[in-house]
Amino acid sequence: MKSDVAKILIVDDDDKILFAFREVLKKEGYKSIVARNGEEGLEKISAMSPDVVFMDITMPKLDGLDALRRIKEQNPFMPVIIITGYGTMQTAIKAMQLGAFEYLTKPLDVDKIREVTRRALASIRCAPLVCFANF
Repeated sequence: MKSDVAKILIVDDDDKILFAFREVLKKEGYKSIVARNGEEGLEKISAMSPDVVFMDITMPKLDGLDALRRIKEQNPFMPVIIITGYGTMQTAIKAMQLGAFEYLTKPLDVDKIREVTRRALASIRCAPLVCFANF
């Protein structure tokens, strides 16, 4: 990580989801950054260098899978957690093939958000292929 306080980017077009994420992450001591579509998410990544990204799949302008593809082209080790209200096995497989760190379906569980965030942050502290024992 780049500083003591982890920066978590949440990309979703649903204000209720954004609010819920901000509340959960604030209680955990993380700094939240929000974006309402994939294009804005990519801009925030360039400008603010978040440590972890939560990305909805279905959004206007640029969907989550296309945004994931672009993120991984620029930074293959950035943990991106895909979230969706329309989870299917095909989209889960596609997300994982594109390099998603994890795939979560809505409604989201607060404990799962905390756990996945911790694992994602731990993964960036480790050298690639060295920290599998921590999982």
